Amino acid sequence: MAERMRKFREEMTEEEFKPLRIEKRDRDAQLADVRQGNLRIEDICIACSVIPDNITVQHPLFQGGLCQGCKEELMETMFAYGNDGTNVYCVICGNGGEMFVCDEEDCNRVYCTGCISALVSEAAVDKVRTSSAWTCYMCCEPDPETHGLLARKRDWQQNVINLFQPSHSFQTPNPSAFTPKRPIRVLSLFDGIGTGKYVLDQLGLQIGAYFSSEVNEDAIKITAVHHGDAIEQIGDIENINKEKLTELGPIDLVIGGSPCNDLSFANPARKGIHEGTGPLFFEFFRVLNDVQQINQDNHVFWMFENVASMMQEAKTTISRFLKCEPALWDAKYFSAQHRARYFWGNIPGMYSPPQLSQLQDSLNLKSVLTPNCKREATVHKVRTITTNTNSLKQGKKDPFSPVKMDGKDDTLWISELEKIFGFPEHYTDVGNMTPGKRQKVLGKAWSVPVVMHLLSPLKQFFATNVSHGP
Repeated sequence: MAERMRKFREEMTEEEFKPLRIEKRDRDAQLADVRQGNLRIEDICIACSVIPDNITVQHPLFQGGLCQGCKEELMETMFAYGNDGTNVYCVICGNGGEMFVCDEEDCNRVYCTGCISALVSEAAVDKVRTSSAWTCYMCCEPDPETHGLLARKRDWQQNVINLFQPSHSFQTPNPSAFTPKRPIRVLSLFDGIGTGKYVLDQLGLQIGAYFSSEVNEDAIKITAVHHGDAIEQIGDIENINKEKLTELGPIDLVIGGSPCNDLSFANPARKGIHEGTGPLFFEFFRVLNDVQQINQDNHVFWMFENVASMMQEAKTTISRFLKCEPALWDAKYFSAQHRARYFWGNIPGMYSPPQLSQLQDSLNLKSVLTPNCKREATVHKVRTITTNTNSLKQGKKDPFSPVKMDGKDDTLWISELEKIFGFPEHYTDVGNMTPGKRQKVLGKAWSVPVVMHLLSPLKQFFATNVSHGP
C-alpha cells in the first residue's frame, strides 16, 4: 500500500504544493446535514462544503456542487499528471496531500484521504490503506455501503467537456462577404513539422501562401521534404517585425502554439509564463496584433494552442491578452491518445461543446499497430506522448509497454506514433533522423484529427479543391 499512498509534501516545493483549504469541522457539519436529509448534496460544494449560496456549478464526476474557488482549483489540476501518468491532485477537490491511487490500469485518478474520510468514512480510509488492490469510486458500481456520499455520474465525460467550455463565443463572419472564394493565406508561428499545412491540405483548402516561423532544424527538414516550396520559412518569431509582416501581404489565418514546457504541470522545473520559454506566448500575441492592424480591411482568423495542465496564472494571463477564454479539446475523442489541450481563437464552432455521441471514439491503439507482425495492444489508448521517452510507457507502480510483439514487451514504433498523431507512416522518416529525434518532433506536434475538426469551418470562407467539395 505504501506505493499507492502518495505524500506530495515530500515531492514538491512549498511554493508548488497546494494545501487543503478545507476546515474539517465545517465540512463535517455540512455533510451531516446531507446525510440527515436536511440538505441536498447538489446544494453544497463536495470539495469544501461551503454554504449553498456559493455553488456555481455541479461537480463533473460525482453528484454534488462546486463553489467558484473549488471549480477553479479542479480545472487547474484535472489534467496535471505525474511521471507515472496518474493525476497529481485529488479528482474531487483538486488539492494536494496524501493520495490513494486507483489500481485499475486504465484509470489515472487519485483521491485525497480528506475527501474519502469526509464523503465516505474514516473507516474507508483505513480499508483502502490495508487492501492489496483498490478500485476507485469511478471504476466500480456505486454502493452507499462502500461509497458513502460519492455517487459517480454516468455522463461524466460530457460533463468534463462542458466544464471547460467558456460561455462566450465570437460572432461568425458572413460567408457571403468572402465571395468569390479565394485561396487562403496562412501565417503559422512555431510551425513545427508543418501540421497546419498538412491539415489544410487534408481539408482540401486551396493555399495561396503558407509562411512558417520555426527554428528547429529537424522540423524544418521534415516540412521541406513533404511540402517543398509550398512552405516559405521566415525565421525566428522574435525577428519578425511589422515591416516583415507587411511584406508578406494579406494574411487570412494566424495559427500557433508556443512551447509548453515552462507552463506545464508535467515539468517540475517549469519557470512559468514570464521566464524560460514562457514569454514566447507574448511574441505570438505581438505578431497576431500586428497582423490584425496591417489587415484591417480583411477578417483575420486565428488560433492559439497550449497545454491544458497549466498554472492558473498562465491561463489567466494568456486569456487576458487574447481577450477570450480557451476551449478544451482532447485528442482521446479523435485518436488513440489522451492529449488534452487548450485552444483560444475565433474559428467558428471552436467554442461549441462537442457532443460525445457525435464523435468517433472507435480509434484505439490496436487500430494503428503495424499489421502482420504479431503486435498486440495492452491498453485501449496511450497517455499523452511528449518529447520524453518515458511517456511511451504506461502504468503506475510498474511501468509497462503499451505493445507486445510475439508475447513480449515492445516499444511503440515511430511509424505507429505518427499514425497516433494522425500523420501518414514515415512522415518524420527524413534524412536518417534517429527514432529519438523523430519522437521529439512528434511530441511537440498537434493532433491532426483535432486540428482538422477545428479548422474545417474555414471551408465556408475560402476556395477548396473540387474533389473536396465546398
